[in-house]
Amino acid sequence: MENGHIRMAKTWLDQGLLKDARLWTVWSFCLLNARHQPGIQTIRGKRVEVCEGEFVTTSKDMARDLDIQRSTLRSLLRRLKEQERIKTRSEGTHTLIRICNWDRFVKDGDAITASGGK
Repeated sequence: MENGHIRMAKTWLDQGLLKDARLWTVWSFCLLNARHQPGIQTIRGKRVEVCEGEFVTTSKDMARDLDIQRSTLRSLLRRLKEQERIKTRSEGTHTLIRICNWDRFVKDGDAITASGGK
């Protein structure tokens, strides 16, 4: 596992992220699994190049890790995309998940705002 840290915004309280435990869990999972440095991630025997703020997974693995139904996971990921928190790209055998504005969650500096911006 890669070392690193992420920043959290108090304004997430106002956005209702904590009011939906499943959404909060999926969002946290995405933040914590995103890479801090570019590299190669192996999934199902395939080597995938990923950038900072990205990770690859399968819906099956992610649903298992989070102990939720795959249909529920897809719905929650759709909500995070609608909120412009993540972008996804399906590659057939896996899905690449990218955290929008990743640098704002890992860089030192001013406090971040509700949208993840400064």
